[in-house]
Formats: sequence, C-alpha cells, structure tokens
Amino acid sequence: MPGTRGRRGQIAAAAVAVFAAGAALAQVPDAELARSLAAAMGVNSATGARVSDEGRAIRAFIGAGYVARRPDRRMDYTDYRLMRRPFAFLGQALVAVEEEYLDRYVGCCVNPGVGAILKVSGDRSELEAFATANRCRLLLDPRDVADALRQLGIRPAEGTFVRLSCRERDALAD
Repeated sequence: MPGTRGRRGQIAAAAVAVFAAGAALAQVPDAELARSLAAAMGVNSATGARVSDEGRAIRAFIGAGYVARRPDRRMDYTDYRLMRRPFAFLGQALVAVEEEYLDRYVGCCVNPGVGAILKVSGDRSELEAFATANRCRLLLDPRDVADALRQLGIRPAEGTFVRLSCRERDALAD
C-alpha cells in the first residue's frame, strides 16, 4: 500500500531526526556545558531573578552523559544528580548538580534554582567571584557539605568540598 509505505517513511525520517538531535546534544563541548550551567545560575541584576532555565542546562549534561537522566536522589524539592565522570566548573571539580523546583507540594519552603557541590583544589577566586557576581551563596562549612554528601550516599574523599547555591532566595538576600 503506497499510503502505508509513505507513513512508515515519515516515521523512519522522524526517528532519524530525533536520533541526530540526541547525538548533536551529546557532542556539546564541555565549555558550552559550563556556560549553560553558569547561565542557569546567573542573575538579572535589575530584577534579582535567575536569567536562565536550569532544566536546559541539566538536559545538556544528561545528553552529554555526565549525569543520569533520573536524579540519583530526591529530597524534599531538590533533585541531586551525581557526576558520572570528571567535569571542571569554575576551576573546580563538579561532584553533583542540585535542582530545586516545585513538582508537588510536600511542605514548606521551596526555593527554586540550581546549586552544585564542588571539590575545591587550589585557587577558588573564580568560584568566589562568580558567587558574588551572581548573588549565589557559597557554603564553606565542611560539616554541612559532608552531611550533604553522606545523604547522597557519597563518603567524602580527602579534600575540601563546598556548595554553591544559586536559588531564588539567594538572589534576593543582601
């Protein structure tokens, strides 16, 4: 049947297009992934609102194979995705990406936005400057970070870890 064959051809062409789009996403260079995550953490200085959709950045990391499609852990309103392979962000090793959003109401105090847990090695001036410029909180308390890592099922290795929080209330706090 000619009509059926045409429909199958359309379906096959659509499948190829989807596969090609996925392959293109997987080939996003690390620098572009870092820019995408930084944009998701960025703030509009006039309004105090975050300037980019964190979902877009996380989907790019998923497509590139750095994090799993499904969160490794979900607590309250926050999805945690652990890095599957090394990735440098703001001059440090990215350990996990946090995405906080309201999916369904489970209690008080959703604080939408994105965050990261990083292993610091050496100079952290780029990280500190980014946090200041984008009105993010840099949590340096080793107990806080160690507790967060333990909740994610990670036994902290030797080294210094920090949390970078770029959420709605972080941008509003002064």
